[in-house]
Amino acid sequence: MGSILRTKGGFVIDRPGNVLFIPVKSDGTLDYANAIRNTAVINTITVTNSKTKTEIPDGNSFYPAGDRVTAITGTVAIDFSTVDPAIWAMCSGTTLKDNASDEMIKMYDYQKIGADGTITLTDEYKAGGFIQVIGSDGTVYENTDDSEPAAVGEFKVDTTSGTKIKFYTNDVGKDVAITMMTTASTTSFSQGRTAMKYHKIIIDTEYSTLNDTEKLPVNVVISQASVSGDMADALQKDPSATKTLTFNMYAPLPGEEPYSIKFKTTNE
Repeated sequence: MGSILRTKGGFVIDRPGNVLFIPVKSDGTLDYANAIRNTAVINTITVTNSKTKTEIPDGNSFYPAGDRVTAITGTVAIDFSTVDPAIWAMCSGTTLKDNASDEMIKMYDYQKIGADGTITLTDEYKAGGFIQVIGSDGTVYENTDDSEPAAVGEFKVDTTSGTKIKFYTNDVGKDVAITMMTTASTTSFSQGRTAMKYHKIIIDTEYSTLNDTEKLPVNVVISQASVSGDMADALQKDPSATKTLTFNMYAPLPGEEPYSIKFKTTNE
């Protein structure tokens, strides 16, 4: 029997697969120790190659004498269904940074002041940090320096056991929105001024025969690429919204092709 690549009916691309990014060092070697594979869900991967041709004119004919390829461009567009912080950091030219002692703003939804005149919060207030309390009627509450709130519209932060916000007796039952600076351990990345390094991109995917009786492992290999265009972080409710990262292909590493597809074949 002949090679599976000549199977009647061709192949169906079953899934986009997963992606491995391998940093390229300045000497052209690959930094496998810092390679990153996706942990996020991928919706689609689109690899595009375009050729630009220049025609050679023929003054004795209405048609050009021929043409020459003057430029080849390629892109890899990866459409993510979920966010992958490590890849976002990589594309920002930085890496994930662990911060054992950091701060974050927490904005609580409206809560009712309890019968004991307090609201207990789950986060730890940063001593001396920003805090704001606004009532549902628009009242801006004042953080008092007294040991206890002494008037309507005053509050006191108590951190002796967790984080409690104390209010004056006559404010019991009112709804308030609390915004405050909290202490937290964080992992973060920033938009670095350093451009993203070149990476080798390997896509591991799978094709199947038209009748779905055989699976064909496939690797798509891009020798060198770097992210280009917008990195949009759309903060929205729709969980089906996707985020696309686009990578431009560049001149290949020595001895490699810029772009290749490898099919695992067997002869029976």
